[in-house]
Amino acid sequence: MLRRLPALAACLLATATLAAPRVDAHSGHTSYSAEQTELDELYQKLLNHLHGEPIHRKRMINTQRAWVAFRDAECEYITTHGQNERQHVETYDQCATSMTNTRIRALEHYLQCIEVREDCRVEP
Repeated sequence: MLRRLPALAACLLATATLAAPRVDAHSGHTSYSAEQTELDELYQKLLNHLHGEPIHRKRMINTQRAWVAFRDAECEYITTHGQNERQHVETYDQCATSMTNTRIRALEHYLQCIEVREDCRVEP
């Protein structure tokens, strides 16, 4: 059973959606959709550039899935204490937008490095 756990985790990650914006229960609007759309488009462009590099492509896929899970968990954690549902949605959106914008900058940097074939370290 323990040997199957990594395979199960990989399967669950593979079926998870990369874009999971929340829908505001009061307005019905999708939250932080512009940032998420930009992130998704940039991510796809990056994957296209990595088409001939299967190891790096797989690592980017795994990295992005892990980052999305982290963003969602982090924002959920920091926005749940002492807030009603409306405040939670607004604060969650602010958190997700901020983290998504930071990730966009990182992916832009990676893409630029790939296009000019330079070292792709991200500055802290």
